[in-house]
Amino acid sequence: MRAKVKICGVGINDAGYNVHPWIDGKRVMCQYYNTWRHMIVRCYMDDAKRRPGIETPYIGCSVVKEWHKFSVFKSWMETQDWRGKCLDKDLKVHGNKVYGPDTCIFITQDINKLISEGRASSIGLKKGLTIDHGKYRARIRKYGKLYQIGNFDNENDAHAAWVIARKEYLQEVAENSNTEIKKMILNWMECEFK
Repeated sequence: MRAKVKICGVGINDAGYNVHPWIDGKRVMCQYYNTWRHMIVRCYMDDAKRRPGIETPYIGCSVVKEWHKFSVFKSWMETQDWRGKCLDKDLKVHGNKVYGPDTCIFITQDINKLISEGRASSIGLKKGLTIDHGKYRARIRKYGKLYQIGNFDNENDAHAAWVIARKEYLQEVAENSNTEIKKMILNWMECEFK
């Protein structure tokens, strides 16, 4: 029997079943495997192949050794409320770079986008800003829609307005979340805006 190739040199698919079977004439990916594989790829793909802004934030991230085995990750995921949610390593532990059972949680896509929004721009501007006709434009994404905060003469004023709007939106989302997620969002905010 031929040995299986490791995913990105570290991931071991030790599933005792076909993780990508044909069902009713269609290839279907096992959701446990799909989540695990994407986590491994995000952390260990060749840096030169990463798409700027999409996969580059994962440079320097890793996965705890026990989760290199699919079966161990799957056992953990089966105990989580994961349906319709995203695997996240950032909300539970601010600034975290390691995927593991003590640092990860499944959260809604809206909350996942909310805490990842506002990465520094590719042209060197502060978070949440673009240039529009020589002015600094501040904008924020709320409930899936992009909202304009305003145009400003200087970068610091635009960024300050963005920070205020972002804090207000984070607070609003926290208030509408369950107790555990609310506590995590508020803690994340405190760390993010020191």
